[in-house]
Amino acid sequence: MPKKVLEFSVRTSSSAPMEEVRELLEGAFGCKFTEGEYERIPAFTTHTLGMQIGLFYWGGDYLLESRIADQAFLNVSLGEGLESICISEAVANTLTILGAGEWRVPSDADVEKDSEYAEEMEQRFLNENEPPSWASDS
Repeated sequence: MPKKVLEFSVRTSSSAPMEEVRELLEGAFGCKFTEGEYERIPAFTTHTLGMQIGLFYWGGDYLLESRIADQAFLNVSLGEGLESICISEAVANTLTILGAGEWRVPSDADVEKDSEYAEEMEQRFLNENEPPSWASDS
C-alpha cells in the first residue's frame, strides 16, 4: 500500500513586496521562511511535515509550492511507493482566512501562462549564454 504524502501549489497576484508576503505567510504557517532556492529559483523557503515549501515570484504572481524534501520519504521501499494528496484548495482557503492575502489554486490558464513564461525564461537564458558569433569555428 502506498505511503501518503502532501503537496500543494497556490498563488496570489498581490502587489505587495516579497518581504511583506513572506511575513504574512510566516504568521499563518507559524514558522520562518529563509532565503534560499526552490527548484533552482531564488525563493524564501521553509520545511515542515516532510515538505520543502517555496515562495517565489513567477510570471507576475507569487507562487507558494511544496515538494517532498525529507529523506525518510525518499527511502520508502519501491514496492510501497508514494501517493500524493493535493491540499492546494485547503491551503489557499486557510491562508486567506488567516489574513495572509488572497490565495488561489492555479487555473488551467495560470498553468499555461507558467509554461509560456518558463519557455521565455529558458530562451533568455540560452540567448545570454550563447557564444558570440565570432567565436564559432565556421
